[in-house]
Amino acid sequence: MPMFIGSIDKLGALPVLAAIGIQFKDASWPLQISWWQIVLFGLLAFFYWMSVLLVNLRLRVELYDALLKRALAQLGT
Repeated sequence: MPMFIGSIDKLGALPVLAAIGIQFKDASWPLQISWWQIVLFGLLAFFYWMSVLLVNLRLRVELYDALLKRALAQLGT
């Protein structure tokens, strides 16, 4: 997962792809964005958001696991 979404100091694949897509998009005014680009950028944003939610869920499960192990260790002594 770190290679996919990365952290603040090390960008993963999704933020890099989104930044490259936005950077190299022709910048003319008014913006002429086609439907496939809207869908692509929307999907990139959605998958990045889902990745952040999954990392949050994984950290929460690890916290519950550590708390349960600590409680079981105290109960056994």
